[in-house]
Amino acid sequence: MIRKVLLENKNARCYILASFIISIGTGIFFLTLNLYLKSLGVKNEFIGFINGIYYLGIAVLALLSGLISNIAGHKRSFAIGTMLQFLGEIGMVLSKNGFALIIFIFLIGFGSSLFLVNEAPFLSRNSTSYEQTHLFGLSFGSVVLGNFIGEILGSFLPKILNGDQAFALRSAIIIAATLTILGLLFIIRIDEEWVIEESESIISKIKDPLIKLFNYKKNFKIIGIFAISEFLMGIGAGVMVPFFNLYFIEYQGIGYEKLGIIFGAQSILIALASFFIPYVVKKFKKFYSVITLESLSLPFIILLLSKNKTLSIISYLLRGIFINASIPVYTSYYMDLMEDEIKAIASSVKEISWNLAWFIGSLLFAFMGGDYKSAIVTFFLFYTLGILSFSFLTKKNAKIMIL
Repeated sequence: MIRKVLLENKNARCYILASFIISIGTGIFFLTLNLYLKSLGVKNEFIGFINGIYYLGIAVLALLSGLISNIAGHKRSFAIGTMLQFLGEIGMVLSKNGFALIIFIFLIGFGSSLFLVNEAPFLSRNSTSYEQTHLFGLSFGSVVLGNFIGEILGSFLPKILNGDQAFALRSAIIIAATLTILGLLFIIRIDEEWVIEESESIISKIKDPLIKLFNYKKNFKIIGIFAISEFLMGIGAGVMVPFFNLYFIEYQGIGYEKLGIIFGAQSILIALASFFIPYVVKKFKKFYSVITLESLSLPFIILLLSKNKTLSIISYLLRGIFINASIPVYTSYYMDLMEDEIKAIASSVKEISWNLAWFIGSLLFAFMGGDYKSAIVTFFLFYTLGILSFSFLTKKNAKIMIL
């Protein structure tokens, strides 16, 4: 099925290739970012704030990204997002000024929001209902595989690039930015006719989906259920996930070279797991697959408190597999419940909720002063609350949630 979809669907193929290349750059960028800031003498509190601004950028501009998508179409939105990410990444290495770093990381967040908001509606429009789970899984797997390659490269590039640590990490980020802009070569090959009819105006392209959203109580309920669970789980994830590189170096005492191998191993395991997702969904259906996979991650979150290096690495890997394997199923389930006209806006609300929560979580990490034990416990508690709320609210509204 996957091979058939890729061979016959040019748009899906071009998007997945673009996403794969950009993800290699993203893997390098986010592996090295915190360590680059550390090399400049930045404290953990400000690193937490910088990471938070990235997610705030996605959250604040996610709704705007959905509206841009309705006017410009998915292809142009992807192209704009790629260019903004490239400019932001280059800006991060050209300036050491704190305010400038905030502006550039915010710009990267805006670029990312254009991708995140448009991906699900774009893939939905370019596949049948039956193909969706396969395509969402493949898209997710390609991103994870790209991150794997990027993280492996990111761990070795500073060693290959001679010079002081700051120079080597800065050079690695420039390579990441170059890979980001290369993704544009595949985006421009996407065939998309996004024409505003004469009977339509740009205002109607924005207004009509919003009217449809507000006119149907069912739409509000579904979006609200997903937004609440995303928000709770997002706070938990935001307080710890962006700082796993610092956790392994400072809390576990693991060297930088091994960091890329650990991150890369997780990415490749997640990519492999993504190919089994359609079979899990076929057996358990989408809702129960999401709840099962997310719940299986909880014991491994709490085991991250251990100072045993081997146990912490195994827990990190298994936590990542279960949490990330649920994401394409969760997204596909959400899109199944939405009508075409409001998919972009519904996706925007989801991204706003998730990334606003990550912003709050990153600020909590900063306020904790980089206390990893407190961060892990907070991660566990909020993620548990998110899973319980999603399960309870979905079952309570079983008629509209199509269990």
